[in-house]
Amino acid sequence: MLQQIVSPRWLRILSLSLLTCTATLVLALSATGCSGQKNAKVALKPLDNGRAMALIERVIVSSGKRAQPGRSFKLQELDFRESFYIDGLYGIAFLTEQDAVKYEKVLPKRDLQPGQLRLFRPAEGAIILLLYQDKYQYDAGEAHTVTVKTAEVELEKDVADYVEQVVKQDKHP
Repeated sequence: MLQQIVSPRWLRILSLSLLTCTATLVLALSATGCSGQKNAKVALKPLDNGRAMALIERVIVSSGKRAQPGRSFKLQELDFRESFYIDGLYGIAFLTEQDAVKYEKVLPKRDLQPGQLRLFRPAEGAIILLLYQDKYQYDAGEAHTVTVKTAEVELEKDVADYVEQVVKQDKHP
């Protein structure tokens, strides 16, 4: 019936226009996702050093231990200072990205399974938990795929696990 009203030439033009509009619509929807919003670029940002120090100290104190100023160690001509000293042998070092680069040749490799803690013995009578700042990141963009709270909870969990499983049990791994 449409062919009787419209010539075949116009029918082809109409079909091509419809096909072009459909392709444009599909491309536009795929670029914006199902929600119609533009895909936000995920911009991960590490926890602020000051905030991380406060969280670490709070976890140590809430576990019944004293968070004392960290000790210094000489590592192949580099001065290494832990962030906190805890009773006996134990300490915690929160390493910024700059620290990780500076000490990469003298610290153990970071190749751990998820959930494992990196312990380090810089000298006899010292066991230090190494916490890398870039492990505790959050989404600073609009998507909020990982919130600040999620990164903070992960840091708190790692410190609490160390205190409960190593420090309080006086383990010497």
